Amino acid sequence: MEKFLAEHLGYPVLSLLDDIINAVNDILYKCMSQIETVLKDVSGTATLESLMEHTVNKYFDMFEVYSMRNVFNLAGLEEYVRLPYQEGLELKNVEEKSSQLDSQLEECYRQLQYETERSKYLKEENERIQRLKMMMSDVLMAKDQFENYNSNMAPLQDSVTFIMNQLQDMQSKLKENTLNSVN
Repeated sequence: MEKFLAEHLGYPVLSLLDDIINAVNDILYKCMSQIETVLKDVSGTATLESLMEHTVNKYFDMFEVYSMRNVFNLAGLEEYVRLPYQEGLELKNVEEKSSQLDSQLEECYRQLQYETERSKYLKEENERIQRLKMMMSDVLMAKDQFENYNSNMAPLQDSVTFIMNQLQDMQSKLKENTLNSVN
């Protein structure tokens, strides 16, 4: 309510009441100053000043409470007292609209949580796919190297086959020679 009054009046209500009390205290101090110059008895005027300050503070504290309870209390009148920018606003269903907005806000929060989890999952899946791509690239490179190695090995295999055939021929000739020489 204080915020509404401050907006309506252009200043906070408590600051208005404080300004009134400060103005009265200023007048009290000026009066006491004049009384001191007339009486020229400082000790008696100090007691009088304390008594007057106490009395002013006591009654203005009561004035502040009365003002806040009776003068500046607009409880129940909020829908009748409007600021210019509030004209045409419907303030009766504020609680219902507030609960609707709260439920919409909760739904948005749940959706945000879902999207955050989904984004985290997609990021993890993307990282996994990138690792699989790197592994696949390594496998393809190894396959190419193997095929290249295998194609380079074909002439060597032919040479080994030729040498094996030559060795078998030599072995058979050696057996024949050994059999012939023993006979």
